Amino acid sequence: NTTLTSLNVSMNHMMADDRSIASLEMMLRRNKVLTSLDVQFCGFGPKDICAVCRALGVNTTLTSLDLSGSQFDDISIASLGKLLRENRILTSLGLRVCFSGIGILNEVCSALRVNTTLTSLDLSWDKFDDQSI
Repeated sequence: NTTLTSLNVSMNHMMADDRSIASLEMMLRRNKVLTSLDVQFCGFGPKDICAVCRALGVNTTLTSLDLSGSQFDDISIASLGKLLRENRILTSLGLRVCFSGIGILNEVCSALRVNTTLTSLDLSWDKFDDQSI
């Protein structure tokens, strides 16, 4: 596809099966025009997040990504941190309602020390406690 610049498949739990994730990863690696991807509340788990992060490591056009409602573990949090440290295209990232606690907050804050392109980060409804901040 050479014309689709924005894709919103939010709240579509069919996106979280292995075949859909493999297709999404391939599309993100090859697509040269997509600038916005909204996969919030698609039921993404840690391996799905890792696949998206791997693909965005080579994608040169996506500027907005919404992973809100996804389930992170230590490996996918590290994958997100690596993406934020290395990607120089992404400007907006949605991580609402991920409930990953201090692990994701620490990783994102650490990555943002070297990331100079991210201008919008949504961590609302993640329920960080006083010790997290």
